[in-house]
Amino acid sequence: MWSEVPLGDELRAEFGPARRVQRLRSSPRSRVWLIERTGAPVAVKQLVEGPNAVDRFDRELAALRLAARATPPVAPRLLADSDRRVLVLEQLTHRNPAPKASNSSTSNKRLWEME
Repeated sequence: MWSEVPLGDELRAEFGPARRVQRLRSSPRSRVWLIERTGAPVAVKQLVEGPNAVDRFDRELAALRLAARATPPVAPRLLADSDRRVLVLEQLTHRNPAPKASNSSTSNKRLWEME
């Protein structure tokens, strides 16, 4: 099952055996898989060879690390990465957006009072 997914021995050992692997749609510049395993499912993304592939990987890795600092989270949590341009991410389930503020005029008034 893992043969199609570009994980090295170290990542395979870290994430345990896969019960099911599903290739997901992705852009021409990446390949993405959903892996069901004993713990929570993970998404694996590989940036494929091409112009600036290493730079694209470095930018995405930096963006994910920066997004991890936000509260509430704004991107999937980065679980691992490898020098093979592979990212292992938490698999997000669908969530509804946060409720809209009930009284925006009061919120705006408070902002004006703070200035």
